[in-house]
Amino acid sequence: MLDDTDGMGTTVVLAAIASTDDGSPALAIAHVGDSRCYRFADGELELVTADHSLVHELVRSGRCSAAEAAAHPMANVITRAVGVEQLALAEVTMLPAGRCRLLLCSDGLSDELPTRTIGRVLAGIVDPNAAAARLVELALAGEARDNVTALVIDVVPSIC
Repeated sequence: MLDDTDGMGTTVVLAAIASTDDGSPALAIAHVGDSRCYRFADGELELVTADHSLVHELVRSGRCSAAEAAAHPMANVITRAVGVEQLALAEVTMLPAGRCRLLLCSDGLSDELPTRTIGRVLAGIVDPNAAAARLVELALAGEARDNVTALVIDVVPSIC
């Protein structure tokens, strides 16, 4: 029997303290869909995850430019989601565990804010909760065509 939620899914991004094969501390970043993880360290903002979306796969394969992707009519179509299939395959990226700041966010935030704005907020607001709140506030001040979620985590070597 079908209901209103059939075919619906969600995206996810998570960070966990892990260790490499040789026992060194690491950060494991896992994601499904187009929720994202950014790493801010030494004044540089780096996108850690790669969206599981139709348009981003077209860009990666060279069949679509980044400029074309921004206005593509299928920009909201994701190729992986939690809850659609019985099993969702997460992509995992391992990062060295060093002092950094992680931003875990929905595409509603990252699509609305330029990376330079994200970097300025992460660099300029010391409290991680306040930084996350400011990013959400800035995204909602724009068009905010999607949900807007942000979590900022300060990674310090003593916890790894």
